Amino acid sequence: MQRSQAKFYSCDVLNVFLRIKPIKSRARMALETGLGEGSVRSVLAILKEKGLIESAKQGHYLTEVGEEWYTKLKRALVMKDSIKVSGIKSNSIVCLHLRPPTTPKPSYMLRDIAVRWGASGALIFYYTGQELVLPPSKTPDYGEDYSALKKTFDLKRGDYVIVVWGS
Repeated sequence: MQRSQAKFYSCDVLNVFLRIKPIKSRARMALETGLGEGSVRSVLAILKEKGLIESAKQGHYLTEVGEEWYTKLKRALVMKDSIKVSGIKSNSIVCLHLRPPTTPKPSYMLRDIAVRWGASGALIFYYTGQELVLPPSKTPDYGEDYSALKKTFDLKRGDYVIVVWGS
């Protein structure tokens, strides 16, 4: 018997993990994430295999190790909404400040993931220590002013700011 192709991405694993608090059933998790119950079951199995969650009759909950990772992730990801970003004509804008331990995927791949999740578009900025640039560019030579993003987050060299918008 041939196994079917997985219908979720690694970002879906993160999405499920960050939504596990408070205790939730698989059906509730499927509703919140927009994934099918089968995909949620697969994601929960991965998290359980890694020792990050446990299951009970009431639903799934974080283990001690899971709590530690949850706290680290919440510290590494800072999200803001309703920020006015120059050049983007949308009322639904969310900005995510990310301090990655390693270099993330190329910006066009991250943008494609955001669009698959339902965004109209996304910009991925890299902070050089002085300026926000759009990789692979090393200079801020675009005509828009993104200084509001620098003021919104406590940025350090090597950080990323992901701006996602939709209707």
